[in-house]
This record gives sequence, C-alpha cells and structure tokens, in this order.
Amino acid sequence: MTTIRNFEQAREYLHSFVDFERRGFRRHFADLVNLDTIRALLEGLGNPQERLAVLHLAGTKGKGSTAALAEAALREAGYRTGLYTSPHLLSMRERIRLEGKPISERRVVQLVRAVQPVVEAVGSREDLNPPTFFELYTAMGFLACAEGGVGVAVVETGLGGRLDATNVASPRVTAITTIGRDHTDILGDTLEQIAREKAGIIKPGVPLVLGAQAPEAREVILARARKLKAPVREAPRARVTGRPDVSPRSRQPVVTQPVVLSTGQGEVPIALPLLGEHQTGNLALAWGAIEELNRQGFTITREQFVRGVERVRWPGRFEVLERRPWLVVDCAHNAPSLRALAGTLRESLPFERLVLVLGMSADKEIAEAAEEIAPLADRVILTQAMVHRAKWASELARATWPLWRTTPYVCWTVAEALTRAREIAAPEDCICVTGSIFVVGEALRALGVGVR
Repeated sequence: MTTIRNFEQAREYLHSFVDFERRGFRRHFADLVNLDTIRALLEGLGNPQERLAVLHLAGTKGKGSTAALAEAALREAGYRTGLYTSPHLLSMRERIRLEGKPISERRVVQLVRAVQPVVEAVGSREDLNPPTFFELYTAMGFLACAEGGVGVAVVETGLGGRLDATNVASPRVTAITTIGRDHTDILGDTLEQIAREKAGIIKPGVPLVLGAQAPEAREVILARARKLKAPVREAPRARVTGRPDVSPRSRQPVVTQPVVLSTGQGEVPIALPLLGEHQTGNLALAWGAIEELNRQGFTITREQFVRGVERVRWPGRFEVLERRPWLVVDCAHNAPSLRALAGTLRESLPFERLVLVLGMSADKEIAEAAEEIAPLADRVILTQAMVHRAKWASELARATWPLWRTTPYVCWTVAEALTRAREIAAPEDCICVTGSIFVVGEALRALGVGVR
C-alpha cells in the first residue's frame, strides 16, 4: 500500500478510481450498480454516517443551491455544519465543507490515509463492484463530518437518489427539488421514471419536504411517501418583488434580488444573493426543511434563517464576476436550467448584447438545451472542457448550427473562448459562460479565481 504524503499524491490516488462525473455514466454500468460497495466502505470506517443528523436532498434542478441555503441558515443559528455536494468547480476540496469552508489539502490527505486500507480490503472482494471515485469521496465526506463534530450534515445526492452513494444515510429530513428530464440514459426516459429514482431517498417515517413538481412526477413521489408512511410537507411560496439591486460600482459587484417568503408566521422580506425566479423555489424548500428540523428539536429562528441566506455564496450559480462588460458564469447544463438562465439574464442585468460562451457534455440533449438560450445570444462562442464527457466544440457546432442568429466562433479551450469573448464584448454588453460545471470551472481557473 503506497503511503500518501501530500495532496498531489492524494488527488492522484483518488483519480485512479473510475470517475463517472468526468468520463460519463454508461447504462451498462448502471444496470449493475448497487449500494453494497459504499456500505462496505462505511462499515470498514465504523459507519460514520450513523453518527450524523442528516438533511438529504435530491432533485434535478436546484438541489445544490437549496443545500447551500439550508447550510447557511443552520450555521447562522450556531450549529456546526457539514455540506457535501458534487461535482466541484476547481478542487475536490469544495465537495466537503465544514462550517461553510472547503476542507484543507492537509485534511484531504488525512482522509485518504484513513480510507485507503478499507478501500483495498473492499476492492479485493469478488462479491462487490470496484469502488468508484464518488463512493470513496462520499465515504470521506461522512467521515470528515463525523470526526469534525458536525451537528447537522446537509447532503446532496450526486445522480438520482435510489442508488446514489449518499443514500446510505439515515436522514432526519429529506427534500426533493423540482424534477426534470436529465440523465435520461441512466434514470429513465419519462418524468415518472426519473421521479421514481429521486424518490428513492424517502425513508420510512422520515418527513419529506417537496418542491414544485409536474403532476406525473408528483404522483410517483407521493405514492412512495404513502407506502413508507413518510409525512409530506409542501414547500411554502416565495416570490420576487422587484428588480435586482447592484452594489455600488466595483470591479466585482454584489447583486441581490428582493424576495418575499411566505411562512406560517407571515411574509418575510429577503435580499437573496442567488438570482433568478427559480431560486425562490430553492429558498422556500430550504425554509421548509428548516421548519421540519425545528419540529424535531432544532432551533433556527426566522431571523437567523434570513441572516444566513442573505450571506450565502454559491460559486458558479449566476455569479456576477465583473461589470463593463458584465461577466456572468452559470453552471446551467440542461434545457430547464438554460431556460432559467435565459430568464434571469433578461430580468437581472441591463445589457445591449449577449456574448455567449457555451460548452456542454456529450450525454446531454444538446440541441434541446441550446435552443432555450439561443434567441438571447447575439454572438456565440462554442468551446469544450478538458474532460472525457465534453462534447467536442466542432460537434457542438454541428449539433446547434441552425439555432444561432450569427455564425458562431469555435474555440478549443475555455480560456481561448473567454479571450475571444472579451475581444468581442463592448462595455455595455454581457459575457455569459455556461453549459457545464466543467466549463465554468475552467473559466474561473483562467480568470485566476481560487477555491472559495
């Protein structure tokens, strides 16, 4: 067994395991996947997940934002928090956050050392699938939270729910955000099939907070909850009440939108740093989850919730990095999220032309997704991230060519695409980099933005 001495060696070790986020998930593997491997890993570590109070979230849209909002509120209320999300923008450290901060490189090394002998033992068993990168890091996440004295761990599923490695937790509350068509090659071709996978996080007797759903998805989820006698709470309502407010002129502006959240104690005004109409649903779902925790003996006041969510920072989600011209990065990667992005751009920022930098993963419904933002794009630069899943820029151009109003540029790296966008954009324009979390991550790296 190789001794891991530094972060580079730890990262190399972790990347020696199959990473379906970067390579792409294949149906033939999905037919074989189960939770036996992650359970064996965690059993070898003393089942750290059983020592945690967990808020578990699944869904297609907004589960990361909802998780970030709930964690910020819990932290503001004085709880020591853990947040587990995926994938990451710049560093795998971001996936595990304690008290709102990504774990250190040193902590990653310590965690890899702790799991390494267990991984080797599990990997030698013929009755188990070989561990994957996501399973290893999920085990590390639970261990980091348990050893870090976390009071509440907010855990986001990676893909689906029923067979997701995070689904070994015994949560206090589950929450499901809006479900849409995504990962259809793995989760199913219909909303009912996808909802059935997401509903797999529902546990017997554990309260479920449910976000807005299409009728066909909603019925599948409610049927599962009834079968397991899990109480269902509907997320309350929230609405945008005005135009976004931009901080005094600065190179990196702070933009918030005024929102009113309806609670059982009345309407609550909030200056929400996460922009877009769709974020109101995520805010409401986070409040619903907090209310459920309060019913179980936690104490998070309405005032603490407001202060927490008003301070939340969730990098890469309609993040305004610069002005004159505006520079926005957003991890929208499918048709529903690109539709939401287009609406947020229209409603949030004044600009003359949109210079769109777009790169997507090959396993997405590309033409359908690009069609959602194409009418807004004045100039288009197509590119690709340096991951196996990426749709080559030339293929992206062929797949989307009829959608654009002007002939798109094709750039082979995100850094090159960003340079071209800056050359094209005037001070009154807006540059938007989107299509994939990997594209956004490479844009942030090109801009010199560090791990936050």
